[in-house]
Amino acid sequence: MTNFTKAASGLLATVLWIAAVVIAIAEIVMMRELLMRLYTWVLVRSGAVLDVYGTEFWAGVNLRNWIVVLLAIGVLVFAVATGEYHARHVGTRASWMLFAWTFLVQLLVFTIAYFV
Repeated sequence: MTNFTKAASGLLATVLWIAAVVIAIAEIVMMRELLMRLYTWVLVRSGAVLDVYGTEFWAGVNLRNWIVVLLAIGVLVFAVATGEYHARHVGTRASWMLFAWTFLVQLLVFTIAYFV
């Protein structure tokens, strides 16, 4: 690989990595709302009485906060792990395949959030 090709490949990998991390941060909101819809659905199916500020509401708020914390830790681990991997394997087929899998999974999350 020439120096220009390696530099261009590294720049493209950096831009794609930043885009993947930004999308993952945005998906925290979508996953939070998706899991809260699931929580509400389970409560309705179980016959719980949903008061405006009842115990189910505050349990949902607590659950939502924990979901955000856990997903944020997951995104942080994802950002560090993939950043290190791409830094070591920049321009290789394995690095591009990891980008492909990353964006495929993110597209799947968007699709599930749209239809559910």
